[in-house]
Amino acid sequence: MSWQVIARKEFSDAMRSLVLWIVSAVFVAFSVLLVGSYIVFEGEFSPPDADPGTALDALVFVLSPIALIAPIIGLVVGYKAIVGERESGSLKALLSLPHTRWDVMFGKLVGRTMVVVIPLVVALVVMGGLITVFVDPVSILDFLIIFVLSVLLAAVFVAIAVAISGATSSSTIAGAAMFGIYLLFLLFWDLIDLGLLYIFEGRLTPGQNPPAWYFFFDMLSPDGAYIAAAQGFLPGVDIFAGTNIPDVWYLSPWIALVVLLFWLVVPFVIGYQRFKEADL
Repeated sequence: MSWQVIARKEFSDAMRSLVLWIVSAVFVAFSVLLVGSYIVFEGEFSPPDADPGTALDALVFVLSPIALIAPIIGLVVGYKAIVGERESGSLKALLSLPHTRWDVMFGKLVGRTMVVVIPLVVALVVMGGLITVFVDPVSILDFLIIFVLSVLLAAVFVAIAVAISGATSSSTIAGAAMFGIYLLFLLFWDLIDLGLLYIFEGRLTPGQNPPAWYFFFDMLSPDGAYIAAAQGFLPGVDIFAGTNIPDVWYLSPWIALVVLLFWLVVPFVIGYQRFKEADL
């Protein structure tokens, strides 16, 4: 298929450049830092008579930092995928070959996702190895859950970035949109959630009796859905420990997974529609 040719070219170009190796180094260094931080914090700040940390504790500890760094890498790798070639004029040459605009956009999504996924896989393997050696043997099932969901989270932000790249005509605009998307999901989303909590409940902390909608709104962002799905699917993890959260169907990890798939598909389709109609 034509999109496969483009995907292979995107990935092979990355293999010959420093991009893949820089991303790999960042991910591996990040994983070592995360596991090291867990070992230090667990050892220094736990009470002397507390039970030693487990591999599951370590995996839960690293979820939030993964949800912070993976979107950055995904957005940076993807945001110039199409608009960069559009500005240089090489996009017209690419489309003069037997490639449709769908082939171009989908091929770049797959190729750029692989640029992010392979370093992420390496980092997760390193992380699992370090946790096994210094904390506790990692369950294969627990590791696979974190692995699959982390790859999906990275793919979501690559898809969003490629969608932005296809929908805009300037890399400056694409870069600004990428920065705005990151701020929206990783900073402002929580602030909006707290604002809604204050408006409807008159408080700024969920407390022990939080409304179910508060957690659901948090779960509607890609990173919130990632954390909710991971904690929900990991056996032995109680997401709402210490709270009297109502038992409602829409706070299940399966709904969180659906939210992740929504962010993977819908922005990409919208970006493709804009790209398909654009005058190049």
